[in-house]
Amino acid sequence: MNFSITTIRDRATIHVHERIVETNKIELRELALDALDHGAKHFVVDLAQADYIDSSGLGTLVMLTKRIHEGGGDIRLRHVNADLRTLFQLTKLEGFFDGFDGGPPAA
Repeated sequence: MNFSITTIRDRATIHVHERIVETNKIELRELALDALDHGAKHFVVDLAQADYIDSSGLGTLVMLTKRIHEGGGDIRLRHVNADLRTLFQLTKLEGFFDGFDGGPPAA
């Protein structure tokens, strides 16, 4: 699995285990939308282990953000490393999400 999810009441944390790309975007979408359908409102996408996001992965994150907002929820990106931060800045998506923080915590 490329993703795992931890759900507590109306809060869901999606852990990305490597990358978000064309070949796994459907898995991410289904995981998040299933949690939304089961009452999750507040989402965190933990990118601590993510090393790459392609354009289809970005599109999936944007689509999920729109769906979560339509459901009255919010989404935050956590542990965004320097390379991914640059990607979000270049694509003008850094301010699109409800929250956005820096790289992984210090070891």
